[in-house]
Amino acid sequence: MRQKNILGMVAAGVGVALLALAAFLLFRGVRDLSKAQKSLKTAENSLNSYYQKNPFPSDENVEAEKENLENLRQWEHDLLEALGADQLASDERSPNKFARLLGERSSALCKMADANGTSLANDFFGFDRYFAEDSELPAPEHVPRLALQLMAIEHLSTILFEERAKSLSLVDRERFEGGASRARRSWARSRPIAAFFSPASGTPSRAASTMGCSGASTMNVAP
Repeated sequence: MRQKNILGMVAAGVGVALLALAAFLLFRGVRDLSKAQKSLKTAENSLNSYYQKNPFPSDENVEAEKENLENLRQWEHDLLEALGADQLASDERSPNKFARLLGERSSALCKMADANGTSLANDFFGFDRYFAEDSELPAPEHVPRLALQLMAIEHLSTILFEERAKSLSLVDRERFEGGASRARRSWARSRPIAAFFSPASGTPSRAASTMGCSGASTMNVAP
């Protein structure tokens, strides 16, 4: 009799434990179901809001996009004008006009150097052969490349002058049109345009810091 009572108590305890476990699992299931229903309702509301929207843009948005397009076209036009501002026009690419342009640009660079306190070794900027008394005009087929070299040298020299370099000891270019010494051609072949300069003391120039240089520096530029 006593053994039956013990077995009954054990069975009752196990039943209570199973009921408690079932109640816990049921509670957790109901809670998860409630969360899933809320998420489903939120997704349904979001989907319905998309369905209720007008798929066509409003007149205000259309006008705003037209204005943006006009602004982009104007920016493109201004950028192309800025990029072409220093380009030589086709009617300037004659030997006579290049010689006149060379004189004007070299004179302007000399004035800029003087205004910024930069000493120059010479006023030729790599085009000394065209400043000689018995010089000849370049061949017409050489003028476009010479013009590119002139613009590159002018841009490089302007940066150095604006940064108040102390001196510009040499500016040279590749003498592709012939007439230079063998040593000079060999030196310039690997350096289409080169400048030797000394930055202002105390602070490295923008040109020198850009090229990772300091002190007496060399800069090579390929047009």
